[in-house]
Amino acid sequence: MNTQSSRSHAILQVTLKSQSKDGCRRAKLNLVDLAGSEKWNKQAVKPGVEIEEMKNINTSLSALGNCIAALTQSGRKHIPYRDSSLTRLLQDSLGGNTRTVLIATITPRASDETLRTIQFADRTRAVMQCLKQKLHELAEQKEKQADAVDKVHKYETQMREKELAIERLHVQNGLYQQQLRDGERQIQMLMSQVQALSTPPKARYPPGIDYPLVISL
Repeated sequence: MNTQSSRSHAILQVTLKSQSKDGCRRAKLNLVDLAGSEKWNKQAVKPGVEIEEMKNINTSLSALGNCIAALTQSGRKHIPYRDSSLTRLLQDSLGGNTRTVLIATITPRASDETLRTIQFADRTRAVMQCLKQKLHELAEQKEKQADAVDKVHKYETQMREKELAIERLHVQNGLYQQQLRDGERQIQMLMSQVQALSTPPKARYPPGIDYPLVISL
């Protein structure tokens, strides 16, 4: 992150993209070499550029430590990734769906720096464990979501089948209603015929008109 000096963080990002009929999948590989935290030493540090480099390194490492501390706190929603360019670049590695490996370099000749490095590595390990738990919970949620989607599709299929069955029943009911009306008309016709046949012959002629007398011999 410093093109003019080796006293800086070094980051190599490789982005992979795979295209298939199912869609596009992207992956990112971050290779990061963090600069070590430096103490203020008037004899070792020259004024000017080196002081600014040391400040920038320590500030970015402090921002990284703040993000790691925030990630280990349960229920913490805001993570201060924007406090540093380093944390913005490493946001996917720290809080995303990733696999992260940290290699800490220590030496017995610098006990204080070694202790801080071990503490930093321990905090980072806690973040990785927390992320694994979150990823496990996310996988469970996705599985439950997939089950819920399957159930919804199943219920939708059942609803369509029931709607088709109801539609068929409506058609059958219409046919039965038509048959009932036809039957009622036939009954009325038969009742009219029965009534006509059961009426005496005299009643078939108007009043005042003699009807013929038929005698069978």
